[in-house]
Amino acid sequence: MAPPVPAQRPRFGRAPTILLGVLVALAVVCVLFDWDWLRPALVHYLAKKSSREIRVEHLGMTGLFTLEPTVTLRGVYIENAPWADTKQPMAVAGEASFTFSIRSVFDDLTVISRIVLKDTDVDMEKQADGLRNWRLRAPEDRGPPKIKVLSLEAYRSKLRFVDRAPDRDFDIRFTSSEPVDATAKSRAGKPLVNRIDAVGVYRGARFSAQTLTGAALTFRDTGVFFPVRGSATAGGTRLDLDGEVADIIVRPQLDATVRIAGPTLEQLHPFVLLRPAASRPYRFEARVQRTQTEYKFTALHGRIGETDLAGDASHELMGERDQWRANLASAAANLRDLESLAGIHGPARPEAAPADRLFPRQPINAAALRAQDMSLRLDAKKLTAPGMPAVEGLRFKAELHAGVLEFSAFDLAVAGGHVLGQAALDVRGDVPHAQAGLRLAGLRLERLFTRLPSDAQSAGPLHGTLNLEGSGGSLAAILGAASGKVDVAIDGGSISNKLDAKLSLNLGKMAALLFKGDQRIPIYCAAAGFDFKSGIGRARILLVETEQTRIEGVGAVNLREEKQDFELVPRPKSPGLFTLGSSIHVGGTFKHPAVDFHKGRAGAPAIASTAHCPRPVTLAAAR
Repeated sequence: MAPPVPAQRPRFGRAPTILLGVLVALAVVCVLFDWDWLRPALVHYLAKKSSREIRVEHLGMTGLFTLEPTVTLRGVYIENAPWADTKQPMAVAGEASFTFSIRSVFDDLTVISRIVLKDTDVDMEKQADGLRNWRLRAPEDRGPPKIKVLSLEAYRSKLRFVDRAPDRDFDIRFTSSEPVDATAKSRAGKPLVNRIDAVGVYRGARFSAQTLTGAALTFRDTGVFFPVRGSATAGGTRLDLDGEVADIIVRPQLDATVRIAGPTLEQLHPFVLLRPAASRPYRFEARVQRTQTEYKFTALHGRIGETDLAGDASHELMGERDQWRANLASAAANLRDLESLAGIHGPARPEAAPADRLFPRQPINAAALRAQDMSLRLDAKKLTAPGMPAVEGLRFKAELHAGVLEFSAFDLAVAGGHVLGQAALDVRGDVPHAQAGLRLAGLRLERLFTRLPSDAQSAGPLHGTLNLEGSGGSLAAILGAASGKVDVAIDGGSISNKLDAKLSLNLGKMAALLFKGDQRIPIYCAAAGFDFKSGIGRARILLVETEQTRIEGVGAVNLREEKQDFELVPRPKSPGLFTLGSSIHVGGTFKHPAVDFHKGRAGAPAIASTAHCPRPVTLAAAR
C-alpha cells in the first residue's frame, strides 16, 4: 500500500506575513530615522540653486504615515536676495515647522496646512514683475504661486511682507509676542497676541492699518475663526473692527462689530468695487457677518449728512448679479443724502442743471441697474428736499430685478397730504422707459405753493390722478416725451371776496370791498385735466367756480421745455358796470411763471359751456 501523499501548502501562504514584516520594518526605520543625515545635502542643494548662504542646524519629520507629515527646522539662516530692499537675512528662525499634504506634492500647488514659527524673523518681498525672494529652488521664476498656505501660528516672531504689484504697494509687518497688556482681548474675550501693521497704496489710494489678532491666523479653506480687533484709515475714512474672521485671503468670513466713518462715500472706492456717489460726512455701525455666499448687516444704525438710518441689510455674493436687500427706517432724512446713498451722482457740470429748470437731467445709469438686483423698504418719517419745502415724509418698497425697477406701496407725504401709487423703470432696452400711476389726496395749496396770496389760503384740499409713461435717458427726458392723463381738483374750501373780485377783474366790486370789508365765499369747483402726448399736455378742462365767478380756460403745458401757455377767462355771475372784458394769460416757465392781462378776449375758451367739475378723490379712497 502506497504511503499517503502529504497535502501541499499554498504556494504564497507566507507572502502576506513577509510583506507585513517588511512594512513594519520600514515604519520602524522611518520612525527611528535620523533626518539630519539628509540635512547637509538639502542645504547644499538649496544654497547652490539660490546662490545664497543657507544654514540649518536641525531637520526632523514626524507623522509621515498620516499623509500630512510635519517637517521641523531649527537654527535656520537664509541670506536675502541681492535685489531685496534690505540687507538683513530673508529668514532667521529658532524653530519653524511645516505640516503639508503628501498628495499635493505631486500637484502644481503644494498645500501647507499649518506653519508654526518660534523666535523667528522673516523678510518676504515680491517685486512688480513677480520676482519673489523666497523662491530658493528657482529664484528667477516669476510664475504663479507654487505653495498654498492655509494657516499660521507665530510666537515671539516678526514677519515683513512687501508686495510691489502694479495695482498695489503693500508693506505689512507682523509681530507676535506675549500680550504686553493683559486686557488686550477681543469682543469675545479671547487674547490678542499678534500685531499687524500695514501701510501702502491700493489702486492709487494710500492707506494704513493696525490690527491685533489671536495666536493662529487662517488664510484660506479652513473655516476656522480667530479673534481680531483693529482699524484702518485711508484719507479721512476710518474703519474699526472687533470680532472674529476666518480665511482672510480667499473668501474671508467675518463676524464682527464694524464702524466706518468718513467725509464722503466717494472715498470708499477703490477699496470697494462699486463707485459710490459723493456725499456729506457719514458714520455707520453694524454687526457684519460675512459667509462665503453673502454679507449680513444687522443692528445697523448711523448717519449720513442730515439723515439718520437704522435697520438690516444683506448682500448676496454668489449670483450672476449683485443681490441687495435692505429694510431701513429714518426719523429724519434729507433727499440729497438718500440720493448719495443710492449712488445717484450730482451734476458733473453746472450746465447739466440749468437754473430755470426743475426736472433732473442727470443721466440714468442703466448699466448699474442691469448689473444688480435689489429689494428695499424705506420709511422716512420726516423728509426734507432741497427746493421742495412742501415734502414731509416718504415710504416705499422698491424691487429691482433683471433691469426692471418697480416702486410699490409708494407714499410721499407732501403739503399736508399724500402722493400714493406705483411706478416702474425698465432699462433692459437701449432707452430707459418709465411709467407711473399716482393718486394725489389731501394736498393743501397754501403748503404746496408757499407764495400763494394770504387771501387764497383757505382753498380746499387738492386731489387728483396722474398716469404717464415715457422714454428717455434722464428723468427730464422721460417727462419730455411723456404721454397719458393728469386730472386734479380742489375739494371745497373758500377764498376771500377780494381775491374773487381780482380774478373776475371786477374793479367796481374791489372798490366796494374797500368800504364794506372782505369776507370768505365758498369755492364750488376748481379742476384741471390734461391729455399728454410726447410731452405736450393739452387742457381738457380748466375751471374755477365760486359763488360769484366762473373762470374757464384753455391752453397747454410743455414738459420738454418746462413751460405753460394758458388763457383764462373770468365770467362774473353778476357783471357790474366796471367789470373788465379781459382774459388772464399765464406763460413763462414752471420755475418762473409770468401772468399778463389781455383786454377784449372775454369769449375765448369755447369749452366753457360743457365744462364741469369731476368728483374728487378722497384720501381714504386713494389709499
